[in-house]
This record gives sequence, structure tokens and C-alpha cells, in this order.
Amino acid sequence: IADLSFGLSKLMSEQLKPNDVLKVLMLNLGKLFNSRSQVLCDVSSASGQGRILHIEGEAGILKRGMNFGLSNANSIYAKGFRNNKTEMYDHLNANLYRFNEYHPEDEATRVITSPIVDENSRPVVVIGVEYSLEDLYSGSDKTLLNTIALNASSSLTKAKIFQKMEKQATIDGLTQISNHRHFQDLMDMEMERAAREKNVVSLLLMDIDHFKKFNDTYGHPVGDLVLKMVSKALQGAVRKTDHIARYGGEEFVVILPQAEGELGRQLAERVRQAIEDIKVPHESGHLSVTMSIGMCTYPTYSSNKAELIEYADQALYYSKEHGRNMVSL
Repeated sequence: IADLSFGLSKLMSEQLKPNDVLKVLMLNLGKLFNSRSQVLCDVSSASGQGRILHIEGEAGILKRGMNFGLSNANSIYAKGFRNNKTEMYDHLNANLYRFNEYHPEDEATRVITSPIVDENSRPVVVIGVEYSLEDLYSGSDKTLLNTIALNASSSLTKAKIFQKMEKQATIDGLTQISNHRHFQDLMDMEMERAAREKNVVSLLLMDIDHFKKFNDTYGHPVGDLVLKMVSKALQGAVRKTDHIARYGGEEFVVILPQAEGELGRQLAERVRQAIEDIKVPHESGHLSVTMSIGMCTYPTYSSNKAELIEYADQALYYSKEHGRNMVSL
């Protein structure tokens, strides 16, 4: 048991995603306890109620996704979220049951629950090891589950920190879309896919017209607001398969997989129109925003990423030199 417990703790600590920590935990929990089932509950962001997320072993009447009230005084899993400590229950009955009501025909007779907490020691998950009359268990099981929950809490916090750092490395802090570094990786991925599938990918390189005026005339907070509103407008204008990123300063990019010619132009025009529709709130009245766009397609008009970006940039400058607020190919 000690070796299995150590192995599980090590495996959880190696996971880089919070969900993977919980998956590893549930897949291995049954190996450590002579129990009928193992249950993991979290809190639904949609309803604010407790929710059964994973069941291993004999599910009985339980189903994934089943909700239960966290304020229910008779629910031992609800208590797990409120009391924030490992508890052992020997006799479940009509006044002390697992979730919403007592089911004597399908009820575990003994349950040990333990919370998994976040970095602020707040329970985010409650795990339960459930026994039937035929199962053997002892007080040491409670200590073991408590230890596993503590290790899971540590692993979950570590995975969340890694996920946050990973996001910060790829997301632009102001606009909350992909940054220049992530754009380069996405562009490589889509060009490799286009080459592999003998397809195309287009790039829109865009520049906010007269952006310096927003900063110089209205101040940098207004300039930042413009960048945020442009980012939001781009997210609403592109397809689910497209990628948007902040290229740098007031420049943005959109990657359009499987789009060239008339389709590419239509998508680019939809982006241009979405930016033109922006009305930036200001005490002097709404401020207008427009964007010049250059487009190029791989491999139709470019043979590599450097050419694709260079030619899209040339098309962008053509737009800026011929009236702005337009798309050039």
C-alpha cells in the first residue's frame, strides 16, 4: 500500500493539467482501498451546486453530472465542501446520506470523504471512498485518504500554476489573444497542415489606421481600449477554425486555413467591416476605428513563411498608401 500510495503521489505531481491530476487520481484510487466505489465531486460553475464528476467501481444509482445542494445539512459530500476535513461515516440513514436522499437499496454503508483544496485552502473537489457491508476497512483508510487528498491538492495547485504560466507565455496581456510568439507557432502548424493535405492557408496582416492619434490626442488609456475593442471585434468576425493574434503594437494577424481567392477576400472584408463598426466610447463622442489589411496565401503566392509574411506586409502597405480602411491582396 505504501508503494502504491507513493507511486500515485508521484504520478499526480508529474501532471501538467489540473484535469489530468484528477483523472490519474480516480484511475488509481481503487487500487489502494478495498471499496465498492470511488467518487469525485466538484462544483458546477453553471449551477453553483455540487456535481458528481467521476465514478469508479460500482456506480449503482449514481450518474455522472448529478447535482446536489451544497447547503444540504444531511449530505455528507456537501459537508465535505463545507467542513474542509476528512471524515469517516459508519452508518448512513435517512438523516445522513451521500447526496440528495437516502437509498437503502443501493446505499454504501460506510463512506470516507476528503476535500482537495486550492492554493487558498478552499475545497474545490471532494473525493469519497465508499464501502458495502462485505468490504473490509479500518481507521487507517481514513489516514491514507487524507494523505492522498493532501498530495492531490499540492499537485492540483502545481498544475494550475504551470497552466497559468503557459497561458502567460502565449497570450498577450492587454488584448487576451495570442501573442507574436504563439502566432509564429500557429502559422508553422497551419502551413505544415496545408502542405500535408495539399491545401492552402491565407494570412491577413492588419494595422489600425492612425493609431498614434488615439494615444496622442485622447491618451494611452483610450489607445489601450481601442486595442481591446479591436481584439474583441476580431474574435467575433472570424471562423472557429481561424486564429487571431496581436502581431505587435497596433498590428494584428488572422490566419485563415483553407481560404484563398474570393473566400479569402470575403473573410478579410468581414474583418475590415467588423473593425469599422467599432464605436469607442469617449466624453467627446464615439470614436471611429478603421484598419488596413494585406492578404497573402500559401502556397499559391508564397513558398515559405517568410515570404508569406513579407508579401502580406507589402499588401498591407499598399492598402495604407491607397486610402486605408481597405483589403489588398
